[in-house]
Amino acid sequence: MNDKILTIIPSIRILKHWQKFLDNMDYYGFNPDNLEILVIDENDEHRKVNEEILKNVQHSFYGERERKKWFNENKIKNLYDVIPKNCHAETSFGLLYAWKNRSEYSTVIFIDDDIAPTKEDDFFKNHTNQLGQRRTNVISNGTGWLNLMDAYYKIDNIYPRGYPYSERNLSQYYEHKNRRIDVVLNQGLWVNQLDLNAIDILPNLNGLSKPLPGNSSIFNYQNIYPDKGIYTTICSMNLSFKPEIIPAFYQLPMNEYNVDRFDDIWSGVIFLKIASHLDKYTSHGIPLCEHYKEPRSTFKDIITESHGLEINERFWNIIDNLDLESNTWKDCYYELAIQLIDHEEEYFRFLAENMIKWITAIDKLE
Repeated sequence: MNDKILTIIPSIRILKHWQKFLDNMDYYGFNPDNLEILVIDENDEHRKVNEEILKNVQHSFYGERERKKWFNENKIKNLYDVIPKNCHAETSFGLLYAWKNRSEYSTVIFIDDDIAPTKEDDFFKNHTNQLGQRRTNVISNGTGWLNLMDAYYKIDNIYPRGYPYSERNLSQYYEHKNRRIDVVLNQGLWVNQLDLNAIDILPNLNGLSKPLPGNSSIFNYQNIYPDKGIYTTICSMNLSFKPEIIPAFYQLPMNEYNVDRFDDIWSGVIFLKIASHLDKYTSHGIPLCEHYKEPRSTFKDIITESHGLEINERFWNIIDNLDLESNTWKDCYYELAIQLIDHEEEYFRFLAENMIKWITAIDKLE
């Protein structure tokens, strides 16, 4: 099997942290020839500098011009608008690229341009090693949601971005069952700066907005494997997955209906619904990344997230209550979209229309 890794980086900035990935590869002996970098950008502003930064690894840049050309070449130009515009969810193009060329890759990785690997983690090896079959303990609790801040970091009363407020502060217990599982997605977590809702960062400006020190050895180190039927937040900042899940992992369009910053969270909810049905599992923990959040206004982020926060309280319940009968990632995703298309809320119908377009693009690329 091909062991090549496609790494997708959405960025409108200079890739100033990439040298730390090169240093990590050099230290742990990872062969950069096994890596391909796809940068999803908006324009040519930083390309000259980024070309030099990425010169030691196979790479390509896909701004809007290149993406339109790619759609034309693959005879799906009428579906170009399935790729969200001017938002982080443009990573969906990277998923289509990976699906078209899926026989070339064993693993796909999402990394944001504001993270770097920790010195203690063999970044790319740890990501790939977490995927696949294993016998391990899976974790469940007394609610439908698992708080990774508590389960992995042992931090009480802090919840990751996208965790529903209705599911917080509930009495929880952890139950472990030993099973043989197939892990199809691994979420690497974060040190330095955690991934929180902006409204949760605000009261913690003198607390957890400060760097979270340490490395994977002072946390659990052993990854968390949620049981089937358990939801948790999935952040695309530091994420690896098998190409097989791509039909069910469309990063939902944002900047529509006054909603933004929930593309990976809601895509993760849909993915987890299908994964549970298909008897597939996720892993959460290593490789940790150092998160260096670019300076930004927390107050503006609160405004940007506000409408989505209200929808987020209902979104997972709506998805969780839909029925699934199919036995493939693609068919399950289409099944959910068809059930959403008649939803009473216009916004959910909008999402469903784009989900159907996504499956149409997947079909044509096959």
